[in-house]
Amino acid sequence: MTGVADILDWARQKVAARVPKADLDQRDPDYIRDQLPGLWLLASLYFRADVRGLDRIPAAGPVLLVGNHSGGNVPPDTFVFTLAFCSYFGVERPFYQLVHNLVALYPALRWLPSAGSKKPGPVAFSARRPAVGLPAAAY
Repeated sequence: MTGVADILDWARQKVAARVPKADLDQRDPDYIRDQLPGLWLLASLYFRADVRGLDRIPAAGPVLLVGNHSGGNVPPDTFVFTLAFCSYFGVERPFYQLVHNLVALYPALRWLPSAGSKKPGPVAFSARRPAVGLPAAAY
């Protein structure tokens, strides 16, 4: 008889198989450049975003930026900060957003790899590229 642990292991394997592999070459600077104007309009009008302190980020080399959010699986703060980073440093500078596996599985967000979003892992770190991680607040 199959136990609960076996069922959970089977489910874990099925979910893990659906998570896209992290490929740093999927990031598309032209796609990001084309999306910036409309997304800035959304970020400015709907979220009233205000990002400050980008001048404190090193102009070159790897950097890990860590923040906190309570926005659920699709946090607007990650999108807004990515917009600010790409506008400030240019879309040619690689920048990656570390996302939870649930975000990577969401069908409506299949475009995220083109914008530089990756599931957590050592890929961006081993390549010594800038990345942002925003672990959810535990309320």
